[in-house]
Amino acid sequence: SEKRIKAHWRLLQTRYGFERWKMTWVSPMLGIRDTHRLAGEHVLTEHDVETPLEQTENKDVVTFANHGLDFHDSRSSRQLVNGPYGIHFRCLLPREYGNLLVACRGASLSSIGASTCRLSRTMIVLGQAVGTTAALWGDDVKAHDASRLRETLKAGGSE
Repeated sequence: SEKRIKAHWRLLQTRYGFERWKMTWVSPMLGIRDTHRLAGEHVLTEHDVETPLEQTENKDVVTFANHGLDFHDSRSSRQLVNGPYGIHFRCLLPREYGNLLVACRGASLSSIGASTCRLSRTMIVLGQAVGTTAALWGDDVKAHDASRLRETLKAGGSE
């Protein structure tokens, strides 16, 4: 908020030698964590996040997450999810590109989906899934076998 920005600015002025500097403008939107995302073969949505893992059709789930919904907006809220939920491999496969995998905040996630799975611990496992897929299936990542991928990830210590 603007109040917090001004308090931080006063701290910079009084403690760190910025007393002769002036703040002339504050952006009306700060701290936007949303990013551009590719549209994948599956979009992780609020429905996916609210569906517990044991109720998910998990034929292509590569990992799970359980962090609450974390919005960085005027609500500043964090809502708990119902339990672990699955992240589908198809979220990592962009529709428009044949042999590309995306394992970052740019994956196929709705704004709500991204709010809960953008943590490093989840992104690291998605990165491992992408790297393992590339190593096992090379140029034909769409031909991957999800159960073999999960077994390989689990054998490597990833859950």
